[in-house]
Amino acid sequence: MQRILLLLAVLIALASGAYFIWGTSSPVEYVQSATSTPTSVRTTVKESNENTAAYTIDVKYPQFGIPSADAVIKGYVERAIAAFKSYPSDVPSVDSVPKNEQVISFEDAYAGSDFVSVALLVSEYTGGAHPNSVYIGVNVDVRTGKEVTLGEALALTGKSLAQVAAQTDKEMKAKLTDAYFKEGAEAKAENYSTFTISKDSVTFIFNSYQVGPYAAGPQEVSFARVK
Repeated sequence: MQRILLLLAVLIALASGAYFIWGTSSPVEYVQSATSTPTSVRTTVKESNENTAAYTIDVKYPQFGIPSADAVIKGYVERAIAAFKSYPSDVPSVDSVPKNEQVISFEDAYAGSDFVSVALLVSEYTGGAHPNSVYIGVNVDVRTGKEVTLGEALALTGKSLAQVAAQTDKEMKAKLTDAYFKEGAEAKAENYSTFTISKDSVTFIFNSYQVGPYAAGPQEVSFARVK
């Protein structure tokens, strides 16, 4: 639990902290289609791997050919890598002891004429029973080049934070029953800071331990866009 809280704190800091430069091997690029993305937009997936005696890093993240959005996405990835490298680590003394590992991947990529949105998944193993994984929602308004705020995301649904929280509470109670952590879905901005946008909806993501135990996994609740 202490490690996941540390990881969450670091990733929250990534959203507002300083930029770090990733100076490892050159990424490999390939092209694939992005989910819910118009066919005129082609997603370039950048890959990079780093393997040292103390850790391994495996990264895949999308670039859409939209400079403002691409820079924001790349910035989150670079800061996550820099934070991981700053963790204390020892070279395993025997081969049977796993070394630290970070895997960055992505889901739910969308690039429209209005927004670019992607859920980055940062999974880290630094000892213990299992890796710790955290979703980071990256959303950029193509028209302004700025990241989408929670208020702007709520406006897309036509609902207030209180209304979204009430619906989330209802769905999580039904799904998780006695394993539901109610405080993680209360109408507080920090509880709804992770979200993605698609052509038709806004989806709020709740990372492991936020609204339920690790075994329940991450949870999400979607709301239809009205604009």
